[in-house]
Amino acid sequence: MPDTSNEFYERKMEKRNLSVVTIKNISDEDFTHSYGGFPYTIRAGETLPFTYPVAHHLAKHLAMKILRKKKQKERKFKDRRDETGKEINYYPPEEMKALISQIIVSQVEQPLAPVKTEAQLQKERIEQMQKEYKQQQQIKTPEVEKKDIIAELEKRGIKFNPRASKEELARILIENEMKGE
Repeated sequence: MPDTSNEFYERKMEKRNLSVVTIKNISDEDFTHSYGGFPYTIRAGETLPFTYPVAHHLAKHLAMKILRKKKQKERKFKDRRDETGKEINYYPPEEMKALISQIIVSQVEQPLAPVKTEAQLQKERIEQMQKEYKQQQQIKTPEVEKKDIIAELEKRGIKFNPRASKEELARILIENEMKGE
């Protein structure tokens, strides 16, 4: 019998990781931090949506930046120790939670649109090309009338039977052009 509790947990985490979390930069400075090797920037006061893991990572680091700046301003020191040499905790859990709850505006546990495979993207490209091709084929060239073909044949001094079909007269004109006459 399979371990259903583990399967449930995996499905729950997958859904959570795909959920959309909106965060707001509550500081008065632009904030840039990397996740997975890619930098993300949130301007001061700006609110943006991210996936769950990115949003929570950025929210935590933004809260840390705000607290660090606040503590340095209050105590007027540059390192992590006070005047007595005691290490200072810049990030007390209560203050971190309070700031993170202000930074995370909303969380919607709906999966994002599924990621398309390369084959699906290729199929869509081909369908688009075929659609454009069909549209181009439907664009008709201006219809040439029989009288226009006769006028051109007479202008070029080519002998023809005026009772011949338009297609036959066009063939005579094209053959003459191909001969270079």
